[in-house]
Amino acid sequence: MKSIWLLYVGLSFIGVAIVLRVLAFDATLTSVLFSVGGLIKILYLFLMYREAKLWPGKEMLLILAGITLIIVGAQLRDNIAQSFITLPITLTGIALKISFIVVAIRKVRAARVKLNGTGQE
Repeated sequence: MKSIWLLYVGLSFIGVAIVLRVLAFDATLTSVLFSVGGLIKILYLFLMYREAKLWPGKEMLLILAGITLIIVGAQLRDNIAQSFITLPITLTGIALKISFIVVAIRKVRAARVKLNGTGQE
């Protein structure tokens, strides 16, 4: 897959944003880096489906729910009254995003196996 570098660039932006957030840098800069990294990862997913000639399926609900829960967790983090539920919400969002990655990889591998199997027969 030629566009794999997009995934690494997106992850790098997000990684840099996390490091800068931990080091207490400007919240605006880290928000921009998170957003750019997320957009690059979305572009990668779009290209992955396009190159693999696969249509998004129900696994897209996993990524949407995961992103939503992470955003909700980030918003609740600033509210002291609700901060005790922030970590479980964020971890659930991360788990859903990881589930999406596993399902997407399996789907792409299954498509490759199917293409290789039909091409050789």
